[in-house]
Amino acid sequence: RRGRALRARGNRLFQEERALGFAEGEARGRTEGEARGRTEGEARGRAAAILEILEERGLAVSKAMRERILGCTDLDQLKRWTRQAATVAQARELK
Repeated sequence: RRGRALRARGNRLFQEERALGFAEGEARGRTEGEARGRTEGEARGRAAAILEILEERGLAVSKAMRERILGCTDLDQLKRWTRQAATVAQARELK
């Protein structure tokens, strides 16, 4: 009888710990997903701004360059290109 009660209590504690672990993991995953989503959104916005700057300046943007800009997820690189987009003579000069 006592052994059964101890097993039941141990099982209940295990289930509680397991549920807590799942909840913590889910919260951590949600936070990481939200941060990744914000970063991806910022990258898309910066890429769109670069293309808009180049196009407003009347600079031709090749399909390959457009894909390169839109495919970039490195925020530091996108920041550099944003600054350069205001001064380059040709879109292909973005480095």
